[in-house]
Amino acid sequence: MKTKTVKNESHRCHICYTHGVELFPVYSNFYRVTSDCKPWQQGGKLGVCRSCGCVQKICDDDFYNECSQIYDSYSVYYQGGDQEQKTFEQSKGMSRYRSELLLTEVFKRFDLPSKGRLLDVGCGNGNLLRSFSALYPYWILAGSELNGKYKQVVEQIENVEALYACDVEEISGQFDMITMLHCLEHIIDPVNFLRKLRNKINRGGLLLIEVPDYTQNPFDLIIADHCSHFNMEDLKKLFHVSGFEIIIATSDYISKELTFLVRKSEDCANAESLKRENSHHHNATMKALWWLEQTVHKAFTIAEQGDFGLFGIAVASTWLCSELGDTVTFFVDEDASRREKEFMGRKVYDPKDVPSDWNVLIVFPFQIANNIWKRMKSYNAIFHLPPSDEQYFEERSNAT
Repeated sequence: MKTKTVKNESHRCHICYTHGVELFPVYSNFYRVTSDCKPWQQGGKLGVCRSCGCVQKICDDDFYNECSQIYDSYSVYYQGGDQEQKTFEQSKGMSRYRSELLLTEVFKRFDLPSKGRLLDVGCGNGNLLRSFSALYPYWILAGSELNGKYKQVVEQIENVEALYACDVEEISGQFDMITMLHCLEHIIDPVNFLRKLRNKINRGGLLLIEVPDYTQNPFDLIIADHCSHFNMEDLKKLFHVSGFEIIIATSDYISKELTFLVRKSEDCANAESLKRENSHHHNATMKALWWLEQTVHKAFTIAEQGDFGLFGIAVASTWLCSELGDTVTFFVDEDASRREKEFMGRKVYDPKDVPSDWNVLIVFPFQIANNIWKRMKSYNAIFHLPPSDEQYFEERSNAT
């Protein structure tokens, strides 16, 4: 297996602040994708901290410059006409908007008061605020963003008082609940940021956070503007150090993602408690990078059989299309808002409309892809699975 690390003492961890982040040299060979699902060039630096184990991008001048370029032209959910991404129930293919599903699942298990004040950090064009307003019509809502691009759209949502385009510390008043969906992974120095949020939460107030789980979803690693890549244990320690007690911690609500509902506690723990043995993180990252390499190899092999397309028009297929170039001639998507239009200059088909002799690679982690594949068997096209995890362990066994 080609994926190796090399020690480099010059890089400082943005989680625990110690020096000594080990880099994965192979990472710079991958094309990348922006978090708003646009192709991005090769490069970037991915490493793992030898002290706390956090998998992370090196946040140097190159990283800052790239993020600045990405956010200057950011477009939320442009593939679906600004509509929020849908989450599919994999065995039946039924879908719901992600924020609606998340809120419904969380508050089945926690009794939220009928009234309160909520701030959604990184609110984009207001999808979570829209869902929350429908479910809890007596709450006062606010949004926070890097700029005021969506100010008019967000402030038209029922019960929203304002969209703030300033530092969280500058927002007036306190909140009973703060939400952050797919935002924390963008934050450099997340401990201090979470402590800032804690200062804006009323005593006993709540924080709801959703982030990708790179151990379930290797494609998270190739998102250019994600600076931290979390797993369950990382986040448990991070919340403990930042002054929160955990109410819910699960990966069951939305596939490939981690959901945390935490409550403001009285004290913050010492940052020393972040430190841990990092071999698990190192191995998990090596496995993820190997899987990405093998997915590219398998795609090229399938494409030799004739017309070739990719299932989905999200981060994974955007990345793989960049790796494969003109080899990809079309896309397939189940979401009706994304079909019958073009993506990356290629037509997007409904699964049932793909011709019988065309090949489609399902670009998802293996278990999810397998569930999709079972649903696709009744259609005419030839649907293919990505590499399985078992192949990784077989290769390691053969190497030893």
